[in-house]
Amino acid sequence: MGHHHHHQATKNIGVAFFLNLSFTIIEFIGGILTNSVAILSDAIHDLGDSVALGSSWYLEKISNQKANKKFTFGYRRLSIISAFLNCIILLLGSVIIIVEAIKRIMNPEVVDVQGMMYLAILGIIVNSIGAWKVIGGKSLNERTISWHLLEDVLGWVAVLIGSIVMSFYPLYWIDTFLSIAIALFISYKVLGRFKESFLILAQTVPKNISLDEIEKNILEIQNVISTHQTLLWSLDEENLVFSSHIVIEKNHSDLLPSIQSVLKNQGIHHQTLQLETEDNNCEGAEK
Repeated sequence: MGHHHHHQATKNIGVAFFLNLSFTIIEFIGGILTNSVAILSDAIHDLGDSVALGSSWYLEKISNQKANKKFTFGYRRLSIISAFLNCIILLLGSVIIIVEAIKRIMNPEVVDVQGMMYLAILGIIVNSIGAWKVIGGKSLNERTISWHLLEDVLGWVAVLIGSIVMSFYPLYWIDTFLSIAIALFISYKVLGRFKESFLILAQTVPKNISLDEIEKNILEIQNVISTHQTLLWSLDEENLVFSSHIVIEKNHSDLLPSIQSVLKNQGIHHQTLQLETEDNNCEGAEK
């Protein structure tokens, strides 16, 4: 059953990837032909989505592979690297679009409103199909991608509304306004993900867990004296890694299960623990 779902998730993400990539190419061509920076801004956004979808598709295929002598923690951390690179692409793209839009404010240009309208309708259809393929998925990749694609649908709805208004009134500044609004919205959403992925890659303590509380709970175990060289970081969004040197009273090496229980209660399953006594501890112990 698990293998069947994994295969279905891979297939769904693959379909969404090829739909998104194909439409991104159409967007770039359409944005140039219609002279619309709003469409070009969404094309750059979709290019970032295609990178995310492609890497997610690849990672979904290899995510169940076991750790080996080269990737001792397995392959799950690659998804964080992919997210980090995708954020950089989206942020750089947004900056380029905003700069181009500011130039348009100084020198307004006529856009092909009818062409914008057709592309917007096609964009809504394609992204809706992609979102439908992955929405309700059980894997983290599927859930993340579905939100990505639903955001794209909303962006194209905005472009469609703008093109309808411009078809009645020659307010071509609407195209420039939409491009800036889309770029700012994308940047706002991406900055949070950029910070989150950076903190994981920097191996900081996860924000939803307290290292002080964990050490306090360990020290409350009878015959535990102190801890040092304690490290806690996240392998990816789900798996936590913990290591510590724990000083205990002599003849109490049976404390290990109690310490492991404290960590498991915090959702930490990757544990490296070294038990020491006061007269036989490592150089990293506090004096």
